[in-house]
Amino acid sequence: IPMEKYDILYELASLYKIQNNLSDYEKTLLLIVSDDKNFYVNGKVSDFLYSVIKNIKSGISLDKLFLLYRCDSYNSIEAYFQLAQLYLEKNMKEKFLEVSIMGMLTSVTRIEQILKERELEYTYKNFNHFYYLAIQYSDIISWGIKNKIWQGFFNFGQAMELNNFDTLAKEIYTQNVIYSPEEYWQKTSREKLKRLAEE
Repeated sequence: IPMEKYDILYELASLYKIQNNLSDYEKTLLLIVSDDKNFYVNGKVSDFLYSVIKNIKSGISLDKLFLLYRCDSYNSIEAYFQLAQLYLEKNMKEKFLEVSIMGMLTSVTRIEQILKERELEYTYKNFNHFYYLAIQYSDIISWGIKNKIWQGFFNFGQAMELNNFDTLAKEIYTQNVIYSPEEYWQKTSREKLKRLAEE
């Protein structure tokens, strides 16, 4: 039943998007992620997300960020990235930051779970190593394309940039340039890096 619930909600969200009913589209996506207690609790940012944002504001590196945090609400990944795109288009910077963080952490956790099953001695060393291993598997690449994970990685960089966390933005854009399996996100990340270097 729970899986059916998510399927129905995603179908509903898709219909609302087609109808350009963005209000109900957002509400439906938020209903999907409401089961994730790492996101919001009683209408407020959870202690988990508050801690992540606090560390980002304090200047944490990309490597350490993904050493410290994991999130396993896998049914919410697609909803987080769809919300990220919506909030980006609406220029809602704080919301864009929150959902991008959650989508990114949950995606990394899911990919890492697969890597642990296949790489017997796998442990997280740094984001570079993680990304390199992830793209060694064609099914992970395909899953990432289908679920817009690689776009989500780029949007995470944009969320950092728009909220003035330029160091983190540069770090994720750099990783995308090197490793993104989708040429479009490699190219767009390269353009972003160039622009940031000129500022």
